[in-house]
Amino acid sequence: MKKRILSVILAAMAAITFTACSKDTPDTPDTSVTDSPAVTDSVNQGGETTNITSSVPKYVYNTLPDEEKAIYDKILTGIYNYETEVDLGAEYPVETVLKTYKNVFFQEPEIFWFYATNEQFVSAQGTMSTVSLQYRYDEHEIEPMKKELESKLKEIESMFPENATDIDKIITIHDYIITNTVFSKDDVHSRDAYGPLAGGYAQCEGYAKGLAYACNYFGIENVRITGNKYDNNSHAWTKVKIDGKWYNADVTWDDPESSNGEQLLRHNYLFVPDAVINDITHIVICDFEPPVADSTDVDYFKYKGLYANTKEEAVSLLHDHIVEQAKKGETVCQVKCANEEVYRAALDELIQKGGHQKISEDAKAQNPQFSSFGLMNDDQLFIIHFNIKYN
Repeated sequence: MKKRILSVILAAMAAITFTACSKDTPDTPDTSVTDSPAVTDSVNQGGETTNITSSVPKYVYNTLPDEEKAIYDKILTGIYNYETEVDLGAEYPVETVLKTYKNVFFQEPEIFWFYATNEQFVSAQGTMSTVSLQYRYDEHEIEPMKKELESKLKEIESMFPENATDIDKIITIHDYIITNTVFSKDDVHSRDAYGPLAGGYAQCEGYAKGLAYACNYFGIENVRITGNKYDNNSHAWTKVKIDGKWYNADVTWDDPESSNGEQLLRHNYLFVPDAVINDITHIVICDFEPPVADSTDVDYFKYKGLYANTKEEAVSLLHDHIVEQAKKGETVCQVKCANEEVYRAALDELIQKGGHQKISEDAKAQNPQFSSFGLMNDDQLFIIHFNIKYN
């Protein structure tokens, strides 16, 4: 699992200045049309072009004016065909081409071999009619990497529960990435989808693209969001669409490492509305208007039966969950409280009034290796989090 500290970590993107990555653990109309970029791929197809785009709607692409869609299509086609230069067919303002180039890089996780740099845009004057393309991996390297990604996605699919909903699928993808990924800003794969899904390393850019890549594969619409975290260090995360409504998902922040090196898997930032994070922990900075995530219909903790409306319910849920986790040898227990009053009262009952002692006794009865648990709460989201320790 992870090698990342729970406090601030920055990961600067190597060649591109559009965003970096940072993590800490402390009104737009819905665009649901099914247009996708018009891309063909002749790589390894004997010169014959075939349609390679996902059938999942592309939120950002569908917000673009026709001129930018045309540029987007040409750049994306060039990347799939491993071209080193793309003729745009006309002169366009540098700012327009740069914006579209960025959107291709950020919103198309399947092109994990694409290496984005702003160098040509800095030196361009006024307008440009061609775009140079660079790549992270040799053309012959990407085919086995694609096959490995396909294998990993099949592995994830095998973990889906029977009759899996999109919620189940996203939770499974989220947990798979966290369980199999080490935070790194330096690894060659850390900034693309291959990193978290197959390479074992990622920074925020990679985490966001890994989730997006898998969501596209399983037919779940998503969009990558850029911005800063609360201290103005840059960050990236994802929005996912479930039953016509959008929710935030930050895999990076759900994959922390405690200050003493404990490895954690949590769900604090999965399926959260904008009101919980926007301008609080996550500051949105996009050159498009992101979809609004204002629904609370989906809540991870309610979905999993780990949501408490009263102090008594919180203590009971924590008892039962910790005992069950200890029985399975799992290391994390989380329960979300309905409000701060319930949250504070439950903590008081557990910590100040000794309620944790009964939980420890019952957990040890289920697993003699159980030794103790440590507390790591989220005061903003009202989540009580216990890290279970074993001998």
